Amino acid sequence: MPKRETGLAYLVGRALELYRIARGSREYGSVTRFLFAQAAGRARRRPIETTLRLRGVRYRVAIPSRETFPFAEVYLGRVYERFEDFVARPGWTVVDVGANVGVFAVRQAQMGARVVAFEPNPDCARRLLATVSGNGLDRITLVPRALGAEPGAATLVVGGSTLAGSIVGTPEDGAVERFRVEVDTLDRVAERLELGRIDLLKVDVEFAEVDVLRGATRTLPRVGRVVVEYHSPHLLARVRELLTGHGFRCRGWYDFPDSPYGVAYFLRDGLEGA
Repeated sequence: MPKRETGLAYLVGRALELYRIARGSREYGSVTRFLFAQAAGRARRRPIETTLRLRGVRYRVAIPSRETFPFAEVYLGRVYERFEDFVARPGWTVVDVGANVGVFAVRQAQMGARVVAFEPNPDCARRLLATVSGNGLDRITLVPRALGAEPGAATLVVGGSTLAGSIVGTPEDGAVERFRVEVDTLDRVAERLELGRIDLLKVDVEFAEVDVLRGATRTLPRVGRVVVEYHSPHLLARVRELLTGHGFRCRGWYDFPDSPYGVAYFLRDGLEGA
């Protein structure tokens, strides 16, 4: 995601984005009620939960928070769909590592994909589960844990420069909460869930991208496409080296304006146009 912003201009920008995403009077009304709740919630010390209806789905989100930012990424910026090869099709299997409150996962399910969504933040996972059950989104399976290079446990740092949290501490964290979470590997989970071919693997894990891929070495040969949100040029270089070694080539990337962050697209050799 782009660098963190604050202030009135930021809040106005987020409000306008939500109105651009909304469709019909019912959703416009939902956005208006959400914004009033967001304004009132800024005086609270801890977030509260509310609903936000967008693109036919009632989401559970926290206020005040930055959980509305992925709506702009997914629906306005289309940051995960900048190449036609990466737009989900009916029957695809999509793995969403770092699902947050489920905006990307819901988008994939609405296009006919089966989605396995990983989210270790217990608050985000609870809201995602409420969205899934409240909207009958049976194509989405939630796995409430982190992925890494090996199984175990870790401290999830929430706050500062992160949106949903990171198990890789950074100097600028400014954390407001810490959770002890289970860590598994994609290899182990894919085996338990009997996942065969994975058409699209999306990874957005706040500085832990390389660890997730290192824990997927047996699974990567069955993956057709990987979309990684990287959080520094150094991390992008490491991700690129790892995926190139597993038969992928970089299809392209998108850099967020005024930010070291971006999204990179990797396609298995020989898959283009398939």
